[in-house]
Amino acid sequence: MKYIFAVDLDGTLLNDKAMLNKKTIEYIKNLNKDDYKFVITTGRPYLGMIKYYKELGLDTYVICNSGTSVLLPNSDFKPINHNIEKSLFLAFYNKSLSLLESAIFTDNQDCYIYNKQYNNEFFKHIQEGANVIDGDYNKTIKDGPSGGLFILKNGCDKKFMEVAKEFEGKIGVRCWGNFYGCDYYEFYQADFNKSTSLYDLLNLYGASVNQLVCYD
Repeated sequence: MKYIFAVDLDGTLLNDKAMLNKKTIEYIKNLNKDDYKFVITTGRPYLGMIKYYKELGLDTYVICNSGTSVLLPNSDFKPINHNIEKSLFLAFYNKSLSLLESAIFTDNQDCYIYNKQYNNEFFKHIQEGANVIDGDYNKTIKDGPSGGLFILKNGCDKKFMEVAKEFEGKIGVRCWGNFYGCDYYEFYQADFNKSTSLYDLLNLYGASVNQLVCYD
């Protein structure tokens, strides 16, 4: 193996229509033939990433969920997941519940949604091919998530940030913007990001930092 190329999807590989162009696909397929490893590193969940992985014809590891999961699709490899502890996540969720329009997170093929009635194009790519589980997270989830999205009711962002401050250092949040009249906030395991998971990747490939090239 010569080098590992760790590359983000949104704003890097994908165009403004969230698509791969033909030249990109052809180039990456040729790169893999030349003993390079091309690895997708994305904030997206598995279900929001996998179609691009297939388009590129990859057989490499994937870093997703903002760096909290390292996976090898179509294999028996046990994913490396840095999940938020279930009880901690439920405390965070319950304190935010009155502010939420909806919420979504995935666990490989499972897609957990709070208030599925709030459904739009933003969620479509995440739900494709998923086992969708709808309902109150207090009743539906098995384990804590590695990360996901909270969709806030209009005008609730300040109150939500007050809640988030109580969990500072344990659960991180980041605003994605306002879509369909609601603020979208990503939540994630505070101690992990795409950079920290790159060390997991290097260990899996037995590679050194000098063999790693990142595009974010």
